[in-house]
Amino acid sequence: MIESKHYTTKFFEGHENGALSSARKVIPLVNEVVKPASVIDVGCGVGNWLKVWLEDIGINIIQGIEGPYLSKDLLQIDARYVHFQDLKKEFEITGRYDLAMSLEV
Repeated sequence: MIESKHYTTKFFEGHENGALSSARKVIPLVNEVVKPASVIDVGCGVGNWLKVWLEDIGINIIQGIEGPYLSKDLLQIDARYVHFQDLKKEFEITGRYDLAMSLEV
């Protein structure tokens, strides 16, 4: 884990409950319109939004991309769903997804 002055363990822990609550309200509405079979979340944090897509909606093709400063211990989804990448550098997303999301807090 690489330390970040903005995205610390305290930051991620402080947003966990609010993000999950928001995701549980918003995602069913998005799903009614888009009905994706696959979802990618760039800057997924601990994976709360992907957790709702996976566990509540039943989308099992999910991918999260997050910076290397996040401890895997904080993830709310299995680490196999998250690719750690320096988001300040150019990177390529392999595969295609029906829905791409990127939320800023």
